[in-house]
Amino acid sequence: MPFTMTPTLRKLSAAADYAVDKLRDVAPTVTAFPVGTKFERWTYSQNGDWVGGFWPGTLWMAWLHSGDATFRSQALASARKLAPRQYDTTTHDLGFLFYPSWVTAWRLTGDEAWRTGALRAADSLIRRYNPRGRFIRAWGALDDPNNAGRVIIDTMMNLDLLSFASERTGDAKYLDIAVEHAKTAQRVFPRPDGSTPHVYDFDPQTGAPLGPGTVQGYSPTSCWSRGQAWGL
Repeated sequence: MPFTMTPTLRKLSAAADYAVDKLRDVAPTVTAFPVGTKFERWTYSQNGDWVGGFWPGTLWMAWLHSGDATFRSQALASARKLAPRQYDTTTHDLGFLFYPSWVTAWRLTGDEAWRTGALRAADSLIRRYNPRGRFIRAWGALDDPNNAGRVIIDTMMNLDLLSFASERTGDAKYLDIAVEHAKTAQRVFPRPDGSTPHVYDFDPQTGAPLGPGTVQGYSPTSCWSRGQAWGL
C-alpha cells in the first residue's frame, strides 16, 4: 500500500522543514555548546555544562530529516568536544550529555569509539549511586559532603544511559541501579495531587528520607513545570 501523507503529517513535516532551515542558517555561527540566549544572542559553554548533548543531538535529527551531510559532520565535531566529560564524576547529567550525542553517533555510524565513550560515561554515573538510600546523587564531587543526599527529579532523564550500558555490555548492574533510583523517585516525589517537587533530600549516611526541597522551583511545596514533565 502506498504511503499517504495525511494533513497532520504534512503539518509536522513542514514544521520540521522550517526547523531544519533555521538550523542550517544558525549552525555555522555556533562556536561551542549553546546554553541559552541573552539579548537575542546565544550564550555558550565550552565544556557542555549540563546541556552539551542537546546541540549534537539536534544536528543528528536535522541530518536524519534532511539527509544533508553537513549536519552529520557538525554533529560529529560537536560530540567530540564532550570527550573529557565521559570521566566526569561531579554530576548526574551524563545521560543528558552522552545519550543524544555519543549513543546516537554510535547508532548512526557504527563506530565503536562512540559506544565505548558512552559506556565510560555510564561507569562514571553509577559511581554516584548511594546504596543505602537507593538513589543517584545529583550534584557535587564524590568526596564533597555538600548535597551528598540530594536527589532531583531531573535524574530520571539520565537513566536511559544506564539502560543502554546494560544492553550493550550484558552487565545488569547499570540497569539495576537505574531501576532502584526510579523506584526511589516514584516513592518520594509524587504528591497526592500528582505534582512533584524539584528536590528530595536524604541522609547520605543512613539513606533515611528527610523531605522535599527546591532549587529551580518557587518553593518546596510548589511544582516546577520542567521537572514535572521529566517526572511524567
